[in-house]
Amino acid sequence: MQNRVTVTVAGHNYTLLAEEGEDYVRRVADFVNEQMRQTQEGTEISQLDCALLTCLNIADQYFKEQEAAEHLRQQIKDLLEENAQLKLELHQAKHPRQDKNVKK
Repeated sequence: MQNRVTVTVAGHNYTLLAEEGEDYVRRVADFVNEQMRQTQEGTEISQLDCALLTCLNIADQYFKEQEAAEHLRQQIKDLLEENAQLKLELHQAKHPRQDKNVKK
């Protein structure tokens, strides 16, 4: 079910249709507003330029987060592989193979 949520971004009202709940949509709009405020702070750029620069900044953050997430996934994969190897070594240490061909 899609929710109809009206938010204000950069002084303009927008009615959005979203699968997410109203609280989530408002958090997103608040985030964009804050990012735009930070971009425009101390400058005299137009609202359009501010919106474009804000989009670029958010895209930059997104790509950096994607890269960090991939790095974490790789670390988890490496640790799981190491864990599996250590479990195997522990099992082998607890249950050493008896070579039947070795004479005592």
